[in-house]
Amino acid sequence: MDRTRGTVLLAGSLHGPAAQMLWDLPTDTALHGLVEMLKQRFGSADQAERFRAELWARRRGVDEDLQSLYNDVHRLMSLAYPGPNTALMDVVGREEFLNSLGDPDMRTVYVSWISCL
Repeated sequence: MDRTRGTVLLAGSLHGPAAQMLWDLPTDTALHGLVEMLKQRFGSADQAERFRAELWARRRGVDEDLQSLYNDVHRLMSLAYPGPNTALMDVVGREEFLNSLGDPDMRTVYVSWISCL
């Protein structure tokens, strides 16, 4: 596959914020340049560390429903710990979700409820 075709195929498969990055690229950007930009923006070790910090600091908003909180914690877990999901990741994710509740009483209720399952 030639570089031009590879660039077009990669660019065509991007969605969301990754696709929006294409608007800022020069039209003659090579495949290698596009891959490097994507790595810088979405795939570096520094990014994972940033997402771990966001996850640690995440707290439930005043009117935020539990499903939205769960979805955001799940998203941050995927970004903070890329790779296959393991039993340890499930434990870490559950702990981060419970911590994000920000209410010790609610945490106790959920821990009691989870242990009954």
